[in-house]
Amino acid sequence: MKKLQLKKHALTAISYMLPLVVASGLLIAIGNLAGGQVIENYKESFTVASALTSLGVLGMGLLAPVISAGIAYSIADRPGIAPGLLMGLIANAIGAGFLGGMLGGYLVGYFIVFLKNHIKVPKWAEGLLPMMIIPLFSSLVIGLLIFFVLGVPIVWATEGLTSFLTSMQGSTKFVFGAIMGGMAAFDFGGPVNKVASLFADGLLLEGIYEPEAVKILASMVPPFGVTISWVLSKVFKKRKYSPKEEENIKIAFPMGICMITEGVIPIAAVDIVRVVTSCTLGAAVGGGLSMMWDIGSPVPSGGMFIVPAMNHPLLFLLALSIGSLVTGIMLFLWKKEPTDDEDSYFNDEEEFDLSSIKIS
Repeated sequence: MKKLQLKKHALTAISYMLPLVVASGLLIAIGNLAGGQVIENYKESFTVASALTSLGVLGMGLLAPVISAGIAYSIADRPGIAPGLLMGLIANAIGAGFLGGMLGGYLVGYFIVFLKNHIKVPKWAEGLLPMMIIPLFSSLVIGLLIFFVLGVPIVWATEGLTSFLTSMQGSTKFVFGAIMGGMAAFDFGGPVNKVASLFADGLLLEGIYEPEAVKILASMVPPFGVTISWVLSKVFKKRKYSPKEEENIKIAFPMGICMITEGVIPIAAVDIVRVVTSCTLGAAVGGGLSMMWDIGSPVPSGGMFIVPAMNHPLLFLLALSIGSLVTGIMLFLWKKEPTDDEDSYFNDEEEFDLSSIKIS
């Protein structure tokens, strides 16, 4: 039996969804900073700021249809796009949100694959299969299934998760934020990071902004923390990095300002246990503090440039600084002096060319 490849399809859909999330979130932030409000009646006059805010909100409303269509497309190719969009719209309508959109995308995608392998039509109707028959039949069957059978438990799960997160207090919030932060920093933009990002983006649709702030913070802790450890090594005259690693740090730091954590990958590759552990723990501490201090971000990406849009920007900077210091001090105390083998390993400039890193 062929593997379902659930993670692969989810990551494909996320890559399609991210530009929409970023653009919509930034529109909301710009509009809010300019004093905009969500437009309730388009027949009345409204400002440019309100238009930007409203456009961003409309964009956020497309996230469930886009993630559903992306998953269905990844599974079933083009016949999955239209049914996937419809499943996402159903999820929005019944209040199943992000989770409902994902489930609808998987169900309709695999059902389309089943239809393509088993449905038989006369030769004259073969051209109608991908354009009419399969999209219509799959939308009909899976749509009714979600409306009348699966939708209710998904709504319960979504409401239960939302209620749990909004009711968290004190140490529970810290633990949740620490787990989120550690996951977001663990593999520097890899699959574990994507899981945390997907979870945070889904909660954003439910009006819960704190996990987004944790995600943003945790993505910046690794490059900032590594930079701090390098600065400490210079101040205390203890060699911790090879010349090539130092050049990579000078590139990773500005990438970190933009919330691009992948710049740390070349440094982690040589000393993976110490770098990954230090970055994960620093991000966990910063993420826990961010959640405990109720720091929220209405924008899901943008690094330091969207900090003014947060509800507690100064507290965010404090949590980011503490998390980065934890990583930096751990690396400074724990990291060994580079060996001759590591120096020669880094002499191959093509091996770790940061310009070749693909940011997804």
